[in-house]
Amino acid sequence: MYTIDGVVIIFYLAGMIVVGFILSKKQSSTEEYFLANRSISWSLIGLSILGSSISTISYLSFPGEIIANGPTLFLMNLVFPISYLIIAYVFLPVYFKYKVKTIFEYLEHRFNANVRLFGVIIFFFMRISWMAIIIYTASIAISSILNLPILIIILIIGLVTTIYTSLGGIRADILTDAVQTTILFLGGIVAIFIIIVAIKGFTPILDTILKEGQFNSPIISMDLTSILGVLIWSFFINIAVFGTDQVMVQRCFCTSSLKQARMGMLFNFIGNFIFGIILSLIGFALLSYFTINNSIIQDYFQGGLKENADKIFPFFISHFMPTGFSGLIIAALLAAAMSSLDSGINSTITVIQIDIRERYKILWTNVSSMKFIKITSVLLGLSITILALILPSIKGNLLQVSSKIAGLFEGPLSAIFLLGMISKRATPFGAILGGLTGVLAGVVLSYGDIWFGFPPVSFTWIIPFGTTIGFASGFIASKFR
Repeated sequence: MYTIDGVVIIFYLAGMIVVGFILSKKQSSTEEYFLANRSISWSLIGLSILGSSISTISYLSFPGEIIANGPTLFLMNLVFPISYLIIAYVFLPVYFKYKVKTIFEYLEHRFNANVRLFGVIIFFFMRISWMAIIIYTASIAISSILNLPILIIILIIGLVTTIYTSLGGIRADILTDAVQTTILFLGGIVAIFIIIVAIKGFTPILDTILKEGQFNSPIISMDLTSILGVLIWSFFINIAVFGTDQVMVQRCFCTSSLKQARMGMLFNFIGNFIFGIILSLIGFALLSYFTINNSIIQDYFQGGLKENADKIFPFFISHFMPTGFSGLIIAALLAAAMSSLDSGINSTITVIQIDIRERYKILWTNVSSMKFIKITSVLLGLSITILALILPSIKGNLLQVSSKIAGLFEGPLSAIFLLGMISKRATPFGAILGGLTGVLAGVVLSYGDIWFGFPPVSFTWIIPFGTTIGFASGFIASKFR
C-alpha cells in the first residue's frame, strides 16, 4: 500500500469521527438519539438502509459466488418487488399505527410482555453475534490486503465506529451510512473500470458473461445453491431483514410519515438491485481478467480460479489496483463493515433502553437516560470488538458462514411477527413455542452435518425453514392453547 492509499483511508476514518463530534451537540433527548426527531428525508433513509444491509461479507462474497457458481445468486433480485409490497403495505402500516420506537413494542400490543421480552432476547443473540462476525470477517479480508495484523484492523473498525455512533446517535449513523453507501458504489464502479482498462475493453467481459453466465445450478437442491433455493431464500431473508429486524425498521421510524418510510424502503430495494448488478459485473470482470492472466493464479494459489473464488477480489485489490484507487476500495470495505456495525450498535441500545430499562424500570435508574445510553453504547461497542478478537478461525465460504449464523435467529424472529400479523388466533404460548422450534430448526439445518452427522443443507434453506417451521408450530400450538 502506498502513502496516498493510507491518506485516503485515514481521511475517511477521521471524517466519520468528525461527523459524530459535530452531531453530538444535538443529542439532548432519546427521541433525537434514537429517531432523529423523525425528521430524516426518505432519500437519506433509503441510503442508510441500503448501506446497513450491505456488509463486507456481501461486498466480497457476491463476486466470489459469481466466479464460483455463475449468476444464480443474482436471481435474488427478482423477488424484490414482492418483498417490497409486503413490507411496505403489511409490516410498516402496523408499526406506524402503534407509533412504536422498537418493533418489540408491537409484540406486547399483539401478544403480551413475555413475548416482547422473548423477541428481544432472540434479537440480542442475533445482532451481537452478527456484529462480531462482521468485524472479524471484514478484518480478515482487509488484513490480507493491507498486510497488517487482524488485531489492528479489528480495533480500528470497532473503536472508530463506537466513537461516532455513541456520540452522534442515529442521526450520525444515517449520515455516515449515506457517505459509506456512496463509497461502496463508487468503489465497485472504479474496480470494474480499472479491469476494463487492464484487459483493453469490455468485450472480454462480455465474452465471459456469455460463456460463464449460464444458470448451471440445479433447479432445486437441498445441499447445493439452486435456482429455486435462491428465490425462496431471498424472499424470506428480505422479510426477515427489512420487515422484522429493528436495525432496518428503526430507520423507517426516523421519517415523518408512513409515506416517507415506504419511499425510503423502495429506494433501498432499487439500490440493492443496482448494487447487485455492480457486484455481478465485478465477479465476471475478475473472472475475465484472471482467465486471460491465468498464470497469476497458478503462481499465487493452490487450485484453480473457482476454487479460490472468495480470495480473488482481495487479491486483485492488493496486487493490481493503481495507487490511490486501492485506498478507495479499502475505504469501501471499511464502510461496508462500519455501516453494519453502527446501525447494529444503535438499534441494540435502543432496544436496551426502550424494551428493558424503561419497560421494567431497571438498569441504573438513578442515571439520566442520555448518560446511560452513551455509556452503554461505548460498552457495547467495546464488548463486540473484544468478542471479534476472540472468535476462532472461520472456515468456508464467507456468505455461507454468515448466513448460517444469522439464519439461526432471523427465521424464528420473523415467524413470531408473521404469527402476530397474519393469524388472529395466534396466542402468546404459540408465539414463544414457534420461536423456540424455529431456533431448533435453524441449529439442525446449520450444523446438523457437523454435530449430528446429518446430510449437509445449503445455506439458502436455513431462514425459509426456520421461518416456516416456527410459524407452523406456533400456529398449531395456538389452537391447543
